[in-house]
Amino acid sequence: MERGEIEKAKNLGDRVIPENKASHLASPIIFSGTAREAGRMKIEAEQVKAAVDCRDLALHLGIQITKKTGANWTAKCFNIQGHKHGDRNPSLSIGRDGFNCFASGCGVKGDCFTLVQRLRGCDFKEALAYLVDHAGLNGNAPSGPLPARQSSTRKAPSRETIPEARLTVMRAFWDRLEGLPLTGEAEAWLRGRGISPLVAADLGCRDLWPVRQEVQTLLKRFSVQEKLASGFFNADEKLWGVLAGAIGGREDERGLLVPVCRPEHDFPLGWRWRLYRPSARVKVIAQPGGGLAPLLGLQTFAVSLLERVGNHPTTIICEGEPDWLSLYDALQADAAVLGLCAIARGWEDEWTRCLDGSQKVLIMVHDDEGGGQKLSDEIYLSMVKRWGLAATEERVARCLLPGNDDANDMHRRGELRPLVQQRLAGIGG
Repeated sequence: MERGEIEKAKNLGDRVIPENKASHLASPIIFSGTAREAGRMKIEAEQVKAAVDCRDLALHLGIQITKKTGANWTAKCFNIQGHKHGDRNPSLSIGRDGFNCFASGCGVKGDCFTLVQRLRGCDFKEALAYLVDHAGLNGNAPSGPLPARQSSTRKAPSRETIPEARLTVMRAFWDRLEGLPLTGEAEAWLRGRGISPLVAADLGCRDLWPVRQEVQTLLKRFSVQEKLASGFFNADEKLWGVLAGAIGGREDERGLLVPVCRPEHDFPLGWRWRLYRPSARVKVIAQPGGGLAPLLGLQTFAVSLLERVGNHPTTIICEGEPDWLSLYDALQADAAVLGLCAIARGWEDEWTRCLDGSQKVLIMVHDDEGGGQKLSDEIYLSMVKRWGLAATEERVARCLLPGNDDANDMHRRGELRPLVQQRLAGIGG
């Protein structure tokens, strides 16, 4: 990217920027000129259906297959609205010609076109073009089982190499907490901020108070190496203070655990502890252990957090746990929300690549003594480097929130959704 482009990007401020109507992205999973040309060839839908195996397509699109035996494979369902607490017992059946979820609250079903439309957020014509390219019916070789964007989301290299010892502890910790319903205290704290407890639970938030003694027993089982690597213990093998307080029954240490993830793992690698009774100086306590942040959330449905973001046509980038939860609650399925914490560590260019599939991106951060502007600029310039200045101008908008009036405050007043809708409507206008 030329220096002049960078300077121009820096001077764009926070004005609403129109949507990209002619994507300059290089990722093969984005509709390229070849795919559009193939769509215009008017290949009959029946030819496509005869050529495409929905089981292979599901793998290609990143659906988590749990069983491959027999004619029908089993997978975790991708339909978020159909599973209040995630598809914990995989209920999606995928055969050669289509798919069907047999969970009573879901029932989503369809063929290869439906699958592409649901997971990529596109219309039938775009799904046809995509499947023509996928099956090689345009004269090109069929696309491989792992497209570039999935490779960048699920197996993307991170700044940190996570020790296996930490992974062992954190996986076991999540296995114990995953099935917990939220406590009455957690629900009251969330409702006091205008946030649906159901949304928070679906995104992986938990209160370990009911199983605190079991958690204590669990942590005692690990070796010294695993304890030190986990972030739950310091060099003297002393337990993380707020966790020790909760296990010891201290009511003032109770809080909501908000998960911190990395895109290549489907369980939390750390936690942010939001105190129910915060002091004047402390509202949230980050789990020690090297600051593995900054992405909030984890796998709760069929695909990981960044795959959910990358497959949605609209993405909101925000910071802080309450804002992240508020935006998900306010927007429901209208947008994917990528939440950040520990922002001093910066934005990774790899996460921009994960947003290749988003047609509209809104960066919504706090104007906090210049920190929000700096973060917004950093994210925006990363997009310019990957997509080019013109494409970024056409698909990205930025919004700085006052430091004393954040997204959660606006959500409680019922003003957040209209504001976001207004900003998103300006993209492409």
